[in-house]
Order: sequence, then structure tokens, then C-alpha cells
Amino acid sequence: MRWTMVCRWMEERNSALTEAASRWRVFTERLNAFVAWLTDTEDVLEDIEKRWTRDGVTSIDETVAEAHDVVEQVQCLKVCWLNCPHN
Repeated sequence: MRWTMVCRWMEERNSALTEAASRWRVFTERLNAFVAWLTDTEDVLEDIEKRWTRDGVTSIDETVAEAHDVVEQVQCLKVCWLNCPHN
């Protein structure tokens, strides 16, 4: 009787751990996709900023500053992701 309970507990624990591992894998895949999107967005914004600066357009300095802020935020999110305990 006692071993039956231990075996049942082990099976339940195994099922719970398997489910947790599966969910963690999905989370990591989605997080990696999000980081890839952030990197792509950062690249696009940097290209826009370089193009505006190269063209000498000064009337959109505020927009360039906003784009620069977004790039900095993306970089901050990437650093946070790299420092997550899942790495």
C-alpha cells in the first residue's frame, strides 16, 4: 500500500515536471522570437536614424530623438533578456 502511494506520487510528479518543461520550452521559443523581433526593429530604426542624419534633415530632429529612444529601449530589453535566469 505504501509503495503504491509512492509510485503514484512519482508518476504525478513526473507528469507535472514534464508539463512544466514543455511550457518552459514554449516560453523560451516565444521569448527568442520576441528578441529577434526587437533586434530587427532596432536595425530598422538605426537605418532610419542614419538615413535622416545623412540626408541632413534637421526639421525632424525630434523624430530622430524619439527613434534613438526606442533603440535604447530595445537595447535595454535585450540586456534584460540576456540576464534572465533561463540563459
